[in-house]
Amino acid sequence: MEQNDHDSLFTVSKLQTRLYWPDGRPINHDPENMLRTQDLEPVFEENSCIYVFTRDLFDRRGHRLGDSPLMLPIDPTEAIDIDEPHDFRMAEAIMLQRLHEAGEGADGSAQSGGAS
Repeated sequence: MEQNDHDSLFTVSKLQTRLYWPDGRPINHDPENMLRTQDLEPVFEENSCIYVFTRDLFDRRGHRLGDSPLMLPIDPTEAIDIDEPHDFRMAEAIMLQRLHEAGEGADGSAQSGGAS
């Protein structure tokens, strides 16, 4: 991060989906011109995974984002925010899949390939 370009950094998740206000008004699209979601202009959600800032910035502003922060998109599977039981189940499923791909059991032990 070049100091002259950005004064802080935070991670984001890219969203390309149709969003609506609670009253049903569209936020980021025109219902009269229904583009494919992959053709919508992306918006970015602050995912609270990583923040980089200086103590001076925090002391001056009272929070971790400066005047010119850099948004760093990260893989959505690395940015699961666990607020509800279904969030935990999703994170657990991803972890178990990664352990399986690495040849490890859920307890971190190596799994043998053959039957015993």
